[in-house]
Amino acid sequence: MLAATARVAGDLDLAEECVQDAYLAALEAWARDGVPRKPGAWLTTTADYAATDWRQILWLYDELLKVWPSPVVALNRAVAISMVHGLQAALEEVDALARDDRLAAYHYLPAIRADLPRRLGRPREAAVAYRAALDLADNQAEREFLAARLAEAVDSGSGRSSER
Repeated sequence: MLAATARVAGDLDLAEECVQDAYLAALEAWARDGVPRKPGAWLTTTADYAATDWRQILWLYDELLKVWPSPVVALNRAVAISMVHGLQAALEEVDALARDDRLAAYHYLPAIRADLPRRLGRPREAAVAYRAALDLADNQAEREFLAARLAEAVDSGSGRSSER
């Protein structure tokens, strides 16, 4: 959870604070509402959004790109764009980055490309990108995560619900 939050926040100290805040929020919310079906996802999402100044993060990515014009940094910037300007704006940014050959074998590109339409309620589009990310991923934990997201997208796209 800390690694995922640090990747989004771009700062390990800030990520640690967000994770701590998420655990405190869990203690309160779970005592009141019960433990959610996916507690890890709940914690990660809460940590990602706590103490997070997305406009500042986007500005920092813009500044970083001035001194280190990396397509990976630009891809991380797209996540910040989604939080500041919306999912569609981020999707347009990711699609533009997909034309950069340096990201051709980088599995996070299609993974992010999949998450945005998933969150926009476009499961078929998400499923195509999840398959591409799954083909590129070599880490077993990431493969399992992507396969689960793919299954959810396929279920959702076919009209079946994965919430049973």
